[in-house]
Amino acid sequence: MTRRIVKPQPNEDGISFMKNPPLDWEQINKQEWKPWKLETEEGESISLKCPYGQPGHILWVRETFYAYGSWAIDKFGAKFSDKTLSFGDYKYADNPPVKVELKRGSLLGWYKRPSLFMPKAACRTWLEITNIKVERLQDISEDDAIAEGVIEYQDGTFKNYFKKKGLREQDGVECLLAKGSFQSLWHSINGQENWDKNPWVWVISFKEVTNSF
Repeated sequence: MTRRIVKPQPNEDGISFMKNPPLDWEQINKQEWKPWKLETEEGESISLKCPYGQPGHILWVRETFYAYGSWAIDKFGAKFSDKTLSFGDYKYADNPPVKVELKRGSLLGWYKRPSLFMPKAACRTWLEITNIKVERLQDISEDDAIAEGVIEYQDGTFKNYFKKKGLREQDGVECLLAKGSFQSLWHSINGQENWDKNPWVWVISFKEVTNSF
């Protein structure tokens, strides 16, 4: 499960005619793209489509990986020539190659590659969207916070993602609830001010599937 901020928000440019606080988001079409309608107390409304897909869509997840090949370097820059599939299979952080070339060059070898450059052929995690809904950020439930992936410790507490670096773990530092843990995670990424604004968010649920596409 993941949350993404709805853009634009009801009080942003383009829908500034929303003078009253919105009542709720309503799903108005169960077929294509699942558009949602926002209504106010005065009966004003807009419709939005989720930009992240619809139930049934397949997503592929990029991650840092290792590819076998070489670099061609000229005055215009460097370009990687990927020969992995001719040699074997891609490798990843949990099964890295024995030897990794640290400098770009014409030498054939294994090179660490950022997730941004992962080809679909190297993907090993595929997700199917199962549901999309819209809600306020702070309305997240305990179950959904756990589904977001916050870490739970053996004593039943949850990780505080906003602890200062170097702070030793001690009693009272961690979060008692998964929702508090998720809040600290959101705070560490987007800032406390964003959490306090309590924006509308797309809530996207998915399940992992095998690659048979």
